[in-house]
Order: sequence, then C-alpha cells, then structure tokens
Amino acid sequence: MFVDYPDTGELVKLTYEAATDPSRWNGFLRSFSEAIQAPSVFFLIHNKTRQKANASEVVGVDPARVKSYQEYFVTINPWLRGDPFGRASVAAGEKFVRDRELVRTEFYNDFLRPQDWFYCCGVLIAQDQWTTSEITAIRSRRAGSFTSSEVALFQYLAPHLQCAVRIHNRIAGLESGLNAATGALDRFPTAVVAVDSSAKVILTNRAADAILERGDGLISRDGLRAVSREDTAELRIAIASVCSQWDSGTLKPEPVVRVSRRSGLKPFEVLVCPLPSQSSLRKGKAAAALFITDPEEGPALDSRVLRQLFGLTPAEIRLCIALSKGKSVEEYAREAGISSNTARTHVKRIYSKTGVRRQSELVRLLLKSSAGHLA
Repeated sequence: MFVDYPDTGELVKLTYEAATDPSRWNGFLRSFSEAIQAPSVFFLIHNKTRQKANASEVVGVDPARVKSYQEYFVTINPWLRGDPFGRASVAAGEKFVRDRELVRTEFYNDFLRPQDWFYCCGVLIAQDQWTTSEITAIRSRRAGSFTSSEVALFQYLAPHLQCAVRIHNRIAGLESGLNAATGALDRFPTAVVAVDSSAKVILTNRAADAILERGDGLISRDGLRAVSREDTAELRIAIASVCSQWDSGTLKPEPVVRVSRRSGLKPFEVLVCPLPSQSSLRKGKAAAALFITDPEEGPALDSRVLRQLFGLTPAEIRLCIALSKGKSVEEYAREAGISSNTARTHVKRIYSKTGVRRQSELVRLLLKSSAGHLA
C-alpha cells in the first residue's frame, strides 16, 4: 500500500528539473535516498550484455567502488541475471536472488559486504535495444528489505522519471541538431540572423556576428535594430509582417529592407523570410530568418580550399584572389612588386592546373567552386 511521503511532491518536482538541468539529478537522488532510508543510490546505465555499466550519478558511494563496479563487478552481478525488470518498472533484489544464495557470491563478499550493503531495489527509467537505465537504492541487512510502501514510492515515481528522461533526450537531440545547423551556417558567407516576432535574436552565424559587433548599421541590443529609428521601424514592420504569415497561412512577398550605415558605406540589404514550420528554432512560435547582404563585400575565396582543389602555390593563390576581385594581371604585379612576365607565368600555371584558357573562365570557375562559397 502506498503511503504518501511528505516530500513526494518535491521528488516529482526534482525529476522534471533534472530533465532540463542534468546537474539536478544529484539533488533528486539525495532527497530520494532520505525518503526511502537508503544511504547509497546509483543512477546506472547498463549495457544489455551486462558486461558494461556507466554510473551517471551516485550518492553515498565511494568513487573507487563505483569504478570497481563499472570495470568488473557488473560482470558478476547476480541481480542482473536474465531480465530483472521484465514488464515491470520496479524490481527488488531478493525477488531474483535469495539471501542465502547472495551471501555465497563473490559479488556479495567482495563488493557489497565491505560497504555494509545487502538489499537493493531499482526503478527502470529508460531502455532501448542496447541499454537499460535505472535508479537503484542499496541499504544494509540491518535496515531490512524494502517495504511494500517504499516499493510503492518507486512505482509512483517511475512514470515521472521515465518522462523526465524522455524530455531530457528530446532536448539533447534538439540541441545537437541546432549545434550542427549552427556549424553549417558558420560556413555560409551570407550573414544570417534568426529572430522571433518581437525581433529578439535567436541565432546568428559567424558572418552576422561580425556585422553586429561592428555596430555599423545593425545592432542586437534590445532586439535586432538598425542604428537609425526609421530603419529600425521598417525592419520591425517587415519582421512582424513575415511572422504573421504563420498565423494567417497566407504567403506574402518576402520584404527587403535597406539599412543605412554610420560609416557612409553602401546600405545593408536585408531579406526577411519566415522560418519553416518544422524548424526547431521556432519552439511553437512565429520566427523569421534575415539574410544580410553587404554590397561593399567583394567575392571571397578560401586559400586552403584552392590549394586542395587545384594544388595552387601561395603566390598563385594570391593572384587568383586579386583576379576574382576584378584586378588585372598588371595591377596585381605592381601591387605585389613583381614583374609582369612573372605574373603572366603564374597565370599560365594556374590555367594549366585549373583546365581553363581565359581569365574570365578562371574567375567564373573559382567563384563557383567550393572555395568561392566559403568566407
């Protein structure tokens, strides 16, 4: 029969706090340990072969004992014979191994007995094809086996623990996907900023960070805004308009906003687009992606990729970069301090390595290659 422990509500609360902050598992285990009067509690992940274990979190256990369990004693743990949980979510050790059998095992004499451990009870919180995750409490023989009331507390907490782990895994998966997406965006030469409907910045790539740090036209303080009030108002209206499409289901032309710059350089051109409905960045709310183009930025080539793709030397790479920016061979020669004949020799070698015959073909090839898509 289940007895409502005074701190049951707090235990449930701690499970869900641990779902979003794994450091809170320790607090849950400590409170749980006190509630069931078991000084030692393990959060264990077992490989289903029973040959490996990982202690994700422990309370009241010497680290040396944890290590010895992970490295050896898991392989001879009699409580892991067969499928201890089966279709149940809670399992007590004495249901699988009788006391008189336990005391004759190496596991008891070399692992449990030195710690004054004897009885255990575990709750299954997650499992897949390869692993099971469980929280197991252990206490002394003097304390007695776990009572029906204590086992009922395990059973009461089981669905909450299982839900908390599913939430944690879901969050971890989203974060992993987001990190991968961010890494890809950082290699994208165009500046990209994701914002919610109030213009709060959700995500930026490296190119966008550089623009925002300069503060020459766009800044992210108090939400994304321009340096001028007029441009800020136009930008916010465009963001709100795009985000409203999420509610209305009506697709509208994607607005482009010109944002002036204090430096006097040509204005940024900001294309505002709705984020796809399946994007994890939206988190159930409307959001927009802003693609920022700087008209002052010329084409960029990645030296490392040019070397890998075509086997160009450093001198040849410098010449390619100059040609891609519209300079003539003679202009480059003067700036580099070399003769026109030397520069033309470099050009011939570049033509040979890239398989082109004219300068226009070379520039087109370079900018369309993967080297031209990296900033």
